[in-house]
Amino acid sequence: MSESALNKWLNYTGVFAGLIKRTGSVLISVLLLVVLMSSAAYMIDIKTATTVLFTMEPAWLCAAFLLTTLTFLVNSYRFAVIARWMLPQNTSYAVSVKITWLGGFLALSTPFAVLGDVARAGLM
Repeated sequence: MSESALNKWLNYTGVFAGLIKRTGSVLISVLLLVVLMSSAAYMIDIKTATTVLFTMEPAWLCAAFLLTTLTFLVNSYRFAVIARWMLPQNTSYAVSVKITWLGGFLALSTPFAVLGDVARAGLM
């Protein structure tokens, strides 16, 4: 096998491996979402939840949503600044937002709040 043919083959296998990795990541994410949502459906009384949701004042509900979103965005900025200071590669703000949202989701949706911090450290 010539050197150029070997380089082409290695390039194709790298692309194929990347495609498998991305596809596997999406499939695992969808599976995890389905499992969590189906288990939540059994644990939450939908009638009571909708009653509580519709009795809430819409202005307070919007204010809580906006403040929670703002808190996550500020935490993402803080995380990006710390990551730039500690890591040799440059971490973009968009990546830090994704990692912060994922860490927050894991911290709130699992019994172990520290799992969110572990996930953020592992993803960095």
